[in-house]
Amino acid sequence: MTALAHGKQAADEAADTRAAPSRKAARPTRCPSSTCRARAWPSHRAFELLHEAGLAESRTEARKLIKGGGARLNDKPFASDTATVREGDLDSSGTLKLSAGRKRHVLVRAV
Repeated sequence: MTALAHGKQAADEAADTRAAPSRKAARPTRCPSSTCRARAWPSHRAFELLHEAGLAESRTEARKLIKGGGARLNDKPFASDTATVREGDLDSSGTLKLSAGRKRHVLVRAV
């Protein structure tokens, strides 16, 4: 069905996604990325970061997304819309994963 609607390549990618043993454990291989200026760290408000990463059109929309439980940081929901993202949330390569819903993800890299 996917091949009819989206082509063979999309169908192959969908099959690879289904075959993955643990989708939550692995970071996406092809994911939009964003950079955040070094002076913005060591802390950043969650709703501002979602907006800057392009996952929400406005800061208000980002707050609503977090309050509704649709926003995640490294696959964990935010505690509140005023939560801060700290330098400690970065992995060893200096990136973190932001998600809005199930299908929109962005890797944020601190520079």
